[in-house]
Amino acid sequence: MVIGEREPPEIVLGAGVGVVALALAVFVWRLRGLLGPKKRVRFAASDFLLFAGAIVSVVFVIVPVVMKEYSHLDRTARSSLFFSVVLALGWLPAILAHHRIVFGKSRTGERQNPEPLEVVWILVSLAAATVVCLVRLQ
Repeated sequence: MVIGEREPPEIVLGAGVGVVALALAVFVWRLRGLLGPKKRVRFAASDFLLFAGAIVSVVFVIVPVVMKEYSHLDRTARSSLFFSVVLALGWLPAILAHHRIVFGKSRTGERQNPEPLEVVWILVSLAAATVVCLVRLQ
């Protein structure tokens, strides 16, 4: 069985909601800075991978699945789900590069937004998500 060919709509919907939930958790985590002493919100450039994945997931996965009442999933919804999931997976190395936890440890000085390796991971994630989406559409 090929992944993405015959999953029940509930699984596709659940994965789409999972991407949105992760993006929402990161968004709330960043906004909590408003309540702290610094009083500023700073989104990492890599956070926009999650936000883009969440928007794609809501518009092209969740809404179509709910509107069709689980009857049939077209290729657009499935390929959009793969796009969203790849962006969410790409967020992890990108955010690690942003915080210099694993990638970019050798850099010193003040952290930039975006960090150079963070940009690389963002571009790689966008390219991989696009390729996966296009392959799934065929």
